[in-house]
Amino acid sequence: MHCCVFRKMPGNKYSMRERVYLYNAYIKSRKSCAKTRRKFRLKFPNRPVPSAPAIRNLAKKFKETDSVNN
Repeated sequence: MHCCVFRKMPGNKYSMRERVYLYNAYIKSRKSCAKTRRKFRLKFPNRPVPSAPAIRNLAKKFKETDSVNN
């Protein structure tokens, strides 16, 4: 049995799972940071909610590199 584990990477505030969720939520919300932040807060209630610039930077990075890795 193969299992994927999403761990917080050293030096990163958000795990890979959280970053993928953020990017997908941002795209699905038609690039609305406010909607993305609300969705993130509901999905990950015990985690700090990223700022709008952090969400936009993540989307920009993905567009440039095809990756949400740091």
